[in-house]
Amino acid sequence: GQFPDPGPWKHPQPRPLDLTSPLGLDALPNQHFTKVKRNTFDLNLMVVGESGLGKTTFMNTLFNTDLKEEILPRNPQSTQTVQIQPSYYELVEDGVILNLCIVDTPGFGDELNREHNVTPIMEYIDKQFEEYMTAERHPGFRKAIPDTRIHAVLYFIAPNGHGLKELDARALQTLAKKVNVIPIIAKADTMTAEEKVSFKHILLRDLQEHGIKTFPSDYPDEVDGAEELL
Repeated sequence: GQFPDPGPWKHPQPRPLDLTSPLGLDALPNQHFTKVKRNTFDLNLMVVGESGLGKTTFMNTLFNTDLKEEILPRNPQSTQTVQIQPSYYELVEDGVILNLCIVDTPGFGDELNREHNVTPIMEYIDKQFEEYMTAERHPGFRKAIPDTRIHAVLYFIAPNGHGLKELDARALQTLAKKVNVIPIIAKADTMTAEEKVSFKHILLRDLQEHGIKTFPSDYPDEVDGAEELL
């Protein structure tokens, strides 16, 4: 017809034009940055893994600061259940404020009976999502809603060179159904370059065999260059 409908996904190709004088487009990134600086950002990370894998050291290195003191490993006999310990921090860089929450899970993998290790972790994750959804349905939902949802789980894997343990496989299968999971080879600096490459291939094979999707490799459309961070 005279006015064809290009459809929601069929936009006509834009025609490039030359400007006769400066329009000020180069100032847009700075304006956006100034606007962004007025807001704060929330990042909630859960750290999961057995004791002694250097989780605290890794987190301190990741955020270039001392987030918390090292958690002393406990004897399996004295550990009755997995604990959930959220810690809150405010990181400021060039006027940008990051409200960081690190949720530690001491006791995971330390019990003699590990069958239900992941249960309290999943209960915490589900509870945060439920509370956020309840707040969204509230009449005053347009106001700022405290976001305690877990955005990603950093799962630390022991550098044994043999692949996923049964506990790791079960936990990752359960976690990956509810939240973004980022596997991390703990203490990788103790391995040679060849050992790291070999272990990565073994882990990728195990993840595929167990149908475990991890972030960002299994979600390429939802991330821009995140592989460069890992």
